[in-house]
Amino acid sequence: MGWTYRCDPSVGRDEIVKQLIAPGYWGSSFTVMRHSLVGNNLWMVVERVNPDGTTHRFISLDLLASGRPEMGWGYKDLCESMGLFEVDCPLGFFDLVPEPPGEHAEAWRERVRAYHRQQRVERAQRRALAVGDTITHGDDDYWLRRDLGRKGWYVERRRDGTFFRLPARLAMGAIRRRIKDTPPAADPVPESPVMLTTTPLSQQSSLPL
Repeated sequence: MGWTYRCDPSVGRDEIVKQLIAPGYWGSSFTVMRHSLVGNNLWMVVERVNPDGTTHRFISLDLLASGRPEMGWGYKDLCESMGLFEVDCPLGFFDLVPEPPGEHAEAWRERVRAYHRQQRVERAQRRALAVGDTITHGDDDYWLRRDLGRKGWYVERRRDGTFFRLPARLAMGAIRRRIKDTPPAADPVPESPVMLTTTPLSQQSSLPL
């Protein structure tokens, strides 16, 4: 199925989500048992009551996206049996929905499980980093100066004191090591989050990738 957009620029993502989880969208024989919005992916467990009274559950995905300036948000309907590419489906949905027959669902569920395993590893790596640690990235060492959570870190390049905002994915991929000397006690990192950039605050050169 293709994309469906509301031809109204005032219609935002929240309105589209409310529409898609409402009983009237699915019809009287369908019930949205659970839903989760992950970024712009709306995941749902939907139950259908068959004419003979039996029930059937399936995992549905609606991709959400903003339209052109003159249009509102839109969506694209998909389901597990189609062979999905997105892998951030909540793992708990698998407990509610039996795996449907076919190779697409089996392979997709394994990709989802692998994604969540990797997420757990990355969360552990983030927790292992601490202010004052030194990481090696490229040819330089950097002090970790301020934890920005999922956004990454403020780091100070040891050789010249230049500050950078280091994205979390790069911090986790860097070589972490502790060095006996410590960064200066004073913290000159700007307080305002609007100052956070991916370039140095002083020299405006890119952090080596």
